[in-house]
Amino acid sequence: MTAKSNNKKIVIILGAGSTIDNADVQNEYEKPPSNKNFFKKTYEFLKSAKIDTLKRHEMLYEFEYVRAYFEIWHGRDIFSDKCNFLEIVMAQIFTDVKTNSPPERPAFQVFLAFLRLFYDILGETTNNIKTDSDKPLYQILANFIRNGVSPENLTIISFNYDIYVERILATLARSFHDPNYQVFLLQNCYELNLSIFDFTMASRPIIGWFPVLLDAKKGGVRVLKLHGSLNWYSPSPTKNIEFDSMFKRDRVLKISREMGINSNQLRYRTREGHLCYTLPVIVPPIRNKSEIYHSKILKLWDISKKSLFEADEILIYGYSCPDLDIDVKELLRESVHRNRKIQNISVIDPTPAIHEHYAVLFNPKGIRSYFNSSSFFN
Repeated sequence: MTAKSNNKKIVIILGAGSTIDNADVQNEYEKPPSNKNFFKKTYEFLKSAKIDTLKRHEMLYEFEYVRAYFEIWHGRDIFSDKCNFLEIVMAQIFTDVKTNSPPERPAFQVFLAFLRLFYDILGETTNNIKTDSDKPLYQILANFIRNGVSPENLTIISFNYDIYVERILATLARSFHDPNYQVFLLQNCYELNLSIFDFTMASRPIIGWFPVLLDAKKGGVRVLKLHGSLNWYSPSPTKNIEFDSMFKRDRVLKISREMGINSNQLRYRTREGHLCYTLPVIVPPIRNKSEIYHSKILKLWDISKKSLFEADEILIYGYSCPDLDIDVKELLRESVHRNRKIQNISVIDPTPAIHEHYAVLFNPKGIRSYFNSSSFFN
């Protein structure tokens, strides 16, 4: 690396819009789905996209299971304008699981099917997004580093479940000729206090593996994923998953080293060679998320609060801060208002209402509005 160093601290906040902005495809249904129109876009993807036939059938089954449940038990159509939102349907089904009434209602089984569908659709729509140097996210990260921000002073707070930012950082590290992993190393970035043995090898990777080193120094860009990640998982002794085991705060947490999202449950092999089932470690889009946070994810919130409080500059890229994310609003509002040295808050989003939302949230501190990544660079 030849960039001139400075002590500036940068925080980049990523939402689903950042991944969508970097997607290569022209058809809307082939882009990663967002909250609004989740079901219409997912169904169009399953009808039209070129994917493995068996995988398509599995995903269609999961989709129809969710659709039928919502229609039978709530008398509502997930394709309707009022219900065609990921957060609305997921929150309702999770509420059904928690209340557990009536007992014949298969709420938890539908919830698991919904998680598998969500896992699969994100994998199918994000694994093939390129990580070339002309991608907006690559350019944003590279420009900060070239302008003197040291990687250890660059923190990414992500509300995405996909692993596109990790793949971009791996590409960025290669382009900076980073043999000592000063820019990015998977085992350093998450701040989860895991050992090298908690990063597991996939038996059949879709794309490839992230490197993990035995004697790696601390440092590099941090990626704080406050809603979990689809490459984080807990081993399960049985295929029959129970609610308490899935959301136990202190369950074992491991990281798959795959550079693609693979929904195959049998991806974890013990040191003795046995295959194990797995549970995803993500926080679904529901109210009262704090009830089901893994203990290690809870600690990431404290690190994020400190990073925002100490930041010289904050960039919010493609994150709308939806109504269900009450904890996030409070995190941003409190941290930014207490930050006395912040010089710049920028928002990249195509929706004017999002900029207005942040202007109110951060008032009296001002924001710089950019309606696409190109205007931000200009």
